[in-house]
Amino acid sequence: MYLHKTNKYRHALTALFSAAVVLFAPHQSAYADAEVAKITDANQSAPAKGLMWEIKAGQKTAYLLGSIHLAKPDFYPLTTAVEEAYTKSKILAVEVDATDQKAIAKVMPQVIYKAPDQLDKHISAETWAELNKVAGPAITQLQMLKPAMVSTGLVVGVMMGQGYQPQAGIDVYFLNRAKADKKKIQELETLAFQIKVLTDFSDKEGDEMLASTLKGIQSGEAVKEAENMVAAWRTGDAPALEKILDDLNNKDAASAKMMKRLLDDRNVGMSEKIIKLMNGGQSVFVVVGAGHMIGKNNILEFLKKKGFQIRQVE
Repeated sequence: MYLHKTNKYRHALTALFSAAVVLFAPHQSAYADAEVAKITDANQSAPAKGLMWEIKAGQKTAYLLGSIHLAKPDFYPLTTAVEEAYTKSKILAVEVDATDQKAIAKVMPQVIYKAPDQLDKHISAETWAELNKVAGPAITQLQMLKPAMVSTGLVVGVMMGQGYQPQAGIDVYFLNRAKADKKKIQELETLAFQIKVLTDFSDKEGDEMLASTLKGIQSGEAVKEAENMVAAWRTGDAPALEKILDDLNNKDAASAKMMKRLLDDRNVGMSEKIIKLMNGGQSVFVVVGAGHMIGKNNILEFLKKKGFQIRQVE
């Protein structure tokens, strides 16, 4: 089903324009303190297990929780182990503070074309035609966005149509908890850096990426892949998630390039920031995308090479 064919999908597509501003849109409609309490009280027979590791070196300890940036309210509360790790940590470390509306507004010029420039001047006629099929009348709004943002936003829109919410994402949940608890929040990256990662593509690369996304949406594979990732995360199945990411990486050249840029190329920098925080002497609760903990050149492997002891918390 294409995005423009039901009201639910039209609403999801409308929401993607702000959702696409950061990786998988964790900032949109961020919860107020009252909403944090509400989501924590959601009824659920089997709490989402998630993927969490304990990192140690001598007296230094950190917990690394792999995040998914879109989730459902019934994922909460998380397991006792996750909640306890958060509670006893003094610092929350995240990729970026995705609830910072000022920072989001500041980077907006990076993700849009300045008129009279527009999207259809940077992608092929074939990709533009396929985008028309998926987006329908909303394509006029998409004209302002760069290909990677359209690609990200379309996937977000489809997942929102399946009931997943950026505001229920694991990182946003803990960001709002930390602000309510007055914990120190440390960003491992900047929003400007993340947006550069998503927009610093040639026209050819952007076209390939968008074409691949459209193909996945039209075939239903995009939803299936996202649902499989969520299921693996929810049950704490790291090998299953690794296989899914490997399959995505090997799907086509555009996907491989995107995966490398989004994951491998960022892991060293984030790992070094985590080590620096641990060396500060306070316990740290780290929440970053689960893909950064999986596969070759991941954060956990980097920390192992630096002498840290690592165990997955079951």
